[in-house]
This record gives sequence, C-alpha cells and structure tokens, in this order.
Amino acid sequence: CNKKDQCQKKAKEFCDLCLKPALLDYVHKHLRLEVIENFQNSDNYKQYHTFLLKELLEEGVFENYLQYIKNYEEYAKKVKLADVEKYCLSKIVKKVKPVVKSAKEENVTGKVFEPFDKFFDISKNDIVISKESLGMILFLNQENISQFADNILYYIDEMVKDLVSQFEENGSVEEKLSNLPIKPQNELFKKVFGCGKQCPFCKVLCEARGDGHTEHWAEIHHPKGLSSPCLELKTDVCSTIVNSKAQFSNSDTKGTFYPYKYYRDYYPNWKIAGDSSIQASDYWKYVFAKFNEKFAEVCDALKADIPADWNRSTQEKAMESLKA
Repeated sequence: CNKKDQCQKKAKEFCDLCLKPALLDYVHKHLRLEVIENFQNSDNYKQYHTFLLKELLEEGVFENYLQYIKNYEEYAKKVKLADVEKYCLSKIVKKVKPVVKSAKEENVTGKVFEPFDKFFDISKNDIVISKESLGMILFLNQENISQFADNILYYIDEMVKDLVSQFEENGSVEEKLSNLPIKPQNELFKKVFGCGKQCPFCKVLCEARGDGHTEHWAEIHHPKGLSSPCLELKTDVCSTIVNSKAQFSNSDTKGTFYPYKYYRDYYPNWKIAGDSSIQASDYWKYVFAKFNEKFAEVCDALKADIPADWNRSTQEKAMESLKA
C-alpha cells in the first residue's frame, strides 16, 4: 500500500511541479496566435452574443447574468479569452496524453526513467520540462511504469479541471488583452463584440452594424427592472417608457428627474423607437421572472409585479426565442 501511495504521490508531483507549469507556458505562448485565428473565424458579434445568452441560460447562474447586464463588453471578453485559453490547453493535452500512454505500453516493468526519456523526445517541440526537476521527483520511484503512467493520466485530468477553473475565474481581462497582438479598437474585436455600447436605461446591447456608426439602437430592449435603480422593479421596456410621462433620475441628471420622452437631451447617440406595442423578448421574460427576487435585492428595491404569462415562461421557450 505504501508503494502504491508513493507512486501516486510522485505522479502528482510530476503533474503539479513539472507538467502544469509547462502547459501554462504553452497556453500563454500560443494564446496570441489562437486569439487571432479564433477571431478571424468567428461569425459576427450578433451570433457570438446569441452564444453568450445560450450559455448563460444553460448555466442558470444569477451572478453571471448580473455581470453580463452591468458590463457586457468586460463579460464577453472574459468568456471569449477563457474559451481560447481552454482550447489551447485541450490542444496540448491531446498531444501529451498519447505520449504518456505510449510510455506505459513500451515499458511495463522497466525503470521509470527509460520510457520518460522518450516523453521528452516527443514533447520537446511543444512543452519544456526540466529533466533535472523530473529526476528529483522520480529518483525514489522504481516501480511499475504502467501504474505510474495511469496515475499521471488521472492527475492530468484533475489538473485540467483546475486550470479551466482558473481561466474562467482569475486574471484581469485588460491585463490579458495588453499581451495580445490585437487591441479592443481593432477590427477583429469589433467583428466579435460590436461597438459594445449599452442602452443607458436597460443595458441592452447596441445592434447597429458597421464601423463608425454614430447612432446606437436595439430592436427590442430589456425590461427596465433588470438594471435601472428604482423603488420598485418594473417590467416595462424602454420603447414603452419613452412614450409615457414617466421620468428618470441618475448621475447624469445629477439626481434631478427628467422626462423619458426627452432622453436624447442626455443621450443624443441613442435612438429608442417609441412603440407601446413592443414587449420584452421571451428570453428576458423568463430571466426576469426567475430572478425577480434577486434583482430586487441587488437594486435594493421591491420586487416587480410580474405578468402572469411571464411566470409561465420556460427555459425551453427562452432558448427557442434565441433562434428567431
């Protein structure tokens, strides 16, 4: 049992101290090229935007919705870069695993060092691992290489889970972007993310296409209660509100109330079509109804009076609305 535990311990040390740093180094070195290729092959920002909404719906995590609504561009870049990092990682892991398996198959009873010499020969073009560091870890291990390789394969899977979690949660997006050959103002970014401007009231993303547009607009706005601070959350959309006698107050108005119908006095670059017949999409009806209480807590407001048909919304119907 002690020998088996020792073998597991050495395999974990190999993954943590030798392989993990090498894989991270590979990801960092290849991220630049992969980002360019990934962005060039991406469809326009509207399709990527739809991908994000589908992912949010499948995850069903309120905090992610909140990040998306409050700062779409930051959230979108974070997800996109994490996706490319995960792709780089999967690419190199697909090369490393077969090398470990081949070492296992070629030397079932020999000493650990012998088959791992081949590991270095095969992998040296992709990752850099110090033979000295590996030697210190393997020095005491003269056991069956098959068991050692199996342990490494197990810990590789555990290591990948840990790294993926790091990619999704850690690191400054701006810091990562600063190390890339393309910048946010670059055309490749605009192709994927659009102009990134959000409605000053509901935070819906601008849908205007083309570079250099001077007017922002969206076909269907979000329910106002998803983002606008108020005493009680509202389900109205901006298209209805700008046709009403309602007023808004925020930091731009310095706390004074101003009629929504004259919103362009403060936001001349936004065009909100006044149409009382326009309703929120089935997607946001479902999200608002599901997280009504949590949105109220965040906004320090009373819950919205949700229409009956919104409460009957389903995840399936919300997903279907994204295909329209």
